[in-house]
Amino acid sequence: LGNARTVRNDNSSRFGKFIEIIFRDNDRPAASHSSIPASFTLSGARIRTFLLERVRVAKHDDGERSFHIFYMLFSDGLQGYDKGAFLLDDMEDFSYLNQSDTWDRRDGLLDVDLMEELLTALRDMDFSQEEIDGIFRAAAAVLWLGNVEFEDRAAGTADGAFVAPQAADALANAAELLGVDAEALTTALCFRQTVVGAETYQNQIDANTATHSRDALAKFFYQGIFEHTVRRVNSVIGAGVAPSSAAAAEAGTTPALRRQASKIGYTESFIGLLDIFGFETFHVNGFEQFLINYANESLQHFFNKYVFETEQQEYEKENISWTYIKFADNKATLDLIESRAGGVLGLLDEQCLAPGGTDLRFLEGLIRKHGGAASAQDPEARFFVTNAMRAAQSFGVVHYAGRVAYDVEEFVEKNRDTLRAEVQALLGGSKDELVRAYNNLGGQREQASAGAGGSR
Repeated sequence: LGNARTVRNDNSSRFGKFIEIIFRDNDRPAASHSSIPASFTLSGARIRTFLLERVRVAKHDDGERSFHIFYMLFSDGLQGYDKGAFLLDDMEDFSYLNQSDTWDRRDGLLDVDLMEELLTALRDMDFSQEEIDGIFRAAAAVLWLGNVEFEDRAAGTADGAFVAPQAADALANAAELLGVDAEALTTALCFRQTVVGAETYQNQIDANTATHSRDALAKFFYQGIFEHTVRRVNSVIGAGVAPSSAAAAEAGTTPALRRQASKIGYTESFIGLLDIFGFETFHVNGFEQFLINYANESLQHFFNKYVFETEQQEYEKENISWTYIKFADNKATLDLIESRAGGVLGLLDEQCLAPGGTDLRFLEGLIRKHGGAASAQDPEARFFVTNAMRAAQSFGVVHYAGRVAYDVEEFVEKNRDTLRAEVQALLGGSKDELVRAYNNLGGQREQASAGAGGSR
């Protein structure tokens, strides 16, 4: 669900994860201060995910695929399944898949075999048949959403977009799989609700805005599918972590589990494994590469601080003789990105909140704050832009791993990436219980992202 073929990797994890391999100390209660070494028993694990590249649902580049699950739905690995239940036709007919004309993998692995492995894994994780069917129906619904196209009404008629006649079947199939009324789905995608006092008004939007609304719904809903699946896996592999697997799944975070465990004298230790995207730089770098490199920049700073700076301070306190290790401090780059007063993210958020905010205005704001072409000649500057870059609407950041130029196209839209309340409310009223569950989990992550400024 979270892996895809990229230009460089046929099975790239397009999300970050922190895996805790948890051990329980059964020999010593939590309040004990015994110096006797404890014996630990492997009791379970937890997975926490972040930065799912959900934009890949709606868009991917040449030579790449969207998430594997979409292609696996069309394979012969669904033995015993009625593919008609997912309303799927030919894979090449789906807009979310045919953007790059890339259908297979280069590593010799076949989608038919991977689907069989996925089915086995889901059953091993105690997924019910209803839950498995629900995942496949939901993924199919996302594909059908991508085929819903819009047109603007002719001049002189009522303003706003409508679903194109050739997309009527796609709309009907998406609505059926989502368990909602097709007309209600049309209204949610083609109208924006405005609340003034106690009154609610519906305003029509243009076809371009409706398309963005459709893509936001598809990405939001897929996020919910992904989150629900991870949570269900955690409820199984974390069964030995807390007094009950249900409590472990509900608590969901380490502090909550630890507070609960401490009440019964339970002690917990874990080995943590962090797996995130590596530093990325391509011929064209967009918003996704910016976020990935920002995460790597933050990790590098953490590493510098605790492996070099803090450790050497301890050496000084203990009067240990050693040769001081010099290291490059990347705090200036983080300040450039994070500062609320003129940082890249701060200026980007301003454009997201401002009426008529655009990528070009975001770039102009960066240049005014951090300098124009002269910045490219300053060896101390973490921001750079040349006249050619400015003409191409891009800016550069000097990262710890090197200089990277970012194309600002769609920075504002991707950072905003919000789902309108009326669309989310529609899914909340679905006849399908699993759709409602996916909607709720997507909503929780959406609120967390909004609190941090969009997709971050």
